[in-house]
Amino acid sequence: MDYVKNHHQDIYPLLTERFVDPGAEVPHEFFTFERLLPLFKEERQSLVDFALEIAHWEAARWQPDFKELLEIFEKGNIKVKEFFAKTLTSNSDKIHDRYRLSSDLLKSDYVYSLCESPDSFAKNLGMQLLKLNPELSEPESLFRLTESTDPKIRHFAVEAIWHSYREKGISANWTKNIKDEKEKTIKKKEDGKLADSQKMKDFLRRMLYETPPGRSKSKQKSFKTLPSSKAKVALVEIYREISLKDKSFAEMVAPTLEEFMKSRGLIEERVCLVALARISKKYPDLSNWKESV
Repeated sequence: MDYVKNHHQDIYPLLTERFVDPGAEVPHEFFTFERLLPLFKEERQSLVDFALEIAHWEAARWQPDFKELLEIFEKGNIKVKEFFAKTLTSNSDKIHDRYRLSSDLLKSDYVYSLCESPDSFAKNLGMQLLKLNPELSEPESLFRLTESTDPKIRHFAVEAIWHSYREKGISANWTKNIKDEKEKTIKKKEDGKLADSQKMKDFLRRMLYETPPGRSKSKQKSFKTLPSSKAKVALVEIYREISLKDKSFAEMVAPTLEEFMKSRGLIEERVCLVALARISKKYPDLSNWKESV
C-alpha cells in the first residue's frame, strides 16, 4: 500500500510536499473500478480505507456496472456505501470533480432497483437520486412503489408523482419523453388550475382501483409488497396526509376518495371517511367538491 501511495501522482505530494519522480508514477489508468472492487469488499478495514483513498482521486473516470454498485449499497462496508452514494449525489462543484460519477450512469431502471431494495441505505439513496434527478420520475414505476411494505417508500412515491405533475405537467401518454418543449412548463388555465388536471385525477383514481404493473420475476424477488387491500388502505392514508399539507391535492383527490368509500368494504369505507372528515375540517371552503362526484 505504501508503494502505491508513494507513486500516486496526487497522494504522494500530499504526504511529502514533493512530486513523484518523472517516470516513476503509477498511471491513473491502472486504478480501475474492477481492480479495486475486491478491496472494497475486504473484511480488513485497512484495505478498504486504502481503496477509498485511491478512489477519491480516480472514481470520476469509472463506468462501474450498476449491479456491482447495487450489491455494495445493499451489503457493503458502510464507508464504501457512503463514498459511492457521494459519487452519485454530489453537485457540480469543482471539489467533487475527481470522484463524481457521470450522470449517464443513472438509468431509471437502476434507480428504481434501489428503491425496491430490502436494504434501508439503498432505498434512501434511491429516493434521494429521484429527488435530485426528477427527469427519472416515471408514473408507472412510482405507482409500483405505492405497494411497498416500507411506508416511507409509499409516501415518497405519491409525493413524487404529485411533484412531477406540479413542476412540469404530465403528458397525455404518461411518459417522461415530451417532445414539445412547451409542454414541459406548467401551464395554467384562466381559472388558475394546473394544466392536465384531469389526467392527474385519473391517475390518482387508477392507483386506488388498479394493481400496479408487475416487474420481471428476477426483480420481484427482492421487492416486498403489501397485500392489495392493505396497500389501498395505506394509499388512502397517504392521500390524506398529503391533502392536509397541500390544498390543491386535497381538491383533486377528495372526489375520488368519496367514490372509493362507496365502492369497497368496511375498512376502506372507514379510512376514507376519516380522510374526508379531516380534509373537510382543514379546508371548509372545499365543500363544493362533493358536487363533482
